[in-house]
Amino acid sequence: MSEATWRALAHARVVLSCESVFARLEMRSRLAAIADVVPGQLATVALAELEPHGDIGADSAGVRGAGRERRLDEVTAAIAERIRTGIDEVQWPVPDEGYDVVLTVDVAAAVYGFVAGCVKPLESLVVQHAHGRHDERTAHRLLSPRPFFDADAFTALAGLLNLVAAAEAAVHEAQRDHDAAVRDAAPDEHDG
Repeated sequence: MSEATWRALAHARVVLSCESVFARLEMRSRLAAIADVVPGQLATVALAELEPHGDIGADSAGVRGAGRERRLDEVTAAIAERIRTGIDEVQWPVPDEGYDVVLTVDVAAAVYGFVAGCVKPLESLVVQHAHGRHDERTAHRLLSPRPFFDADAFTALAGLLNLVAAAEAAVHEAQRDHDAAVRDAAPDEHDG
């Protein structure tokens, strides 16, 4: 067995582990930042959508404003929590045969797609209480990417995802080299 190839493989694995940790930390940070912004945006737009349509969550006494806002707060808080903890639900882009590197736009699209899916409960609530005035554009009105699109943060995350991919490739190459060295060092069955 080649000690040099074993060391190279061990080093490549450590680098991959470190790059993966850094990428996941940035993913969590980005999702937390979005979770801090999106609920307020959603509540504002949802209230505007529902204003002419009456209340959601009104109690039997007919308390409208407080009931509506309380229900919106509940739904948007649940959405924020799902976004904050959804790191493994996002379809994070990886370089593959389709493209060589992860771009900022790839990360933004993955995050936006995930967040848009998280907004479905609020969209359903708006549809339920909009009395026929809802259309398919409500989701787009509910969730504008502008408040949470941070090009610098998405670019940094794309860079980290590219580093993880490069580290994975280095591990595969080091593993191949090590396997070849082990095979070459093995005694030939025909000797002797």
